[in-house]
Amino acid sequence: MKDNENIKPKATLKDYIIVSCLGLAVALGIMALKGIFTLTEAKAVLHTVCDGFFIAGVILAGMAGLSYCGNEGTFDMLFFGVKQVVRTFSQKDLSKGRQTFYDYRKQRMENPKPVLYILLIGLAFILIAGIILLIYNTL
Repeated sequence: MKDNENIKPKATLKDYIIVSCLGLAVALGIMALKGIFTLTEAKAVLHTVCDGFFIAGVILAGMAGLSYCGNEGTFDMLFFGVKQVVRTFSQKDLSKGRQTFYDYRKQRMENPKPVLYILLIGLAFILIAGIILLIYNTL
């Protein structure tokens, strides 16, 4: 049994709003790159909107997957190594002693980051893209 199983991080409404705005910004950026503001046909507009929402959803779902892997400790050795190299070459006081990898990993496992909300928003974007695709296919 893991030490962090009883700890369930909660996402706030602010977290949902920030990630949703980030997803919308990515979707709008994709749509703008595909020239949505110059399109005149409804089918072409729907195609571009569908692409924008789908790409944003996949990016958000991928971010959630990577964040989950990070919470499980997949990247701990890499982060610890980079932190130690930076600390070695920085001007910080090195007389305090070095943190061991065990202590670093234990500290990271004590406060996992919530990731479910990112996945849910990404899946919502993919669902919106699917609905738009159904509308597109009926035209």
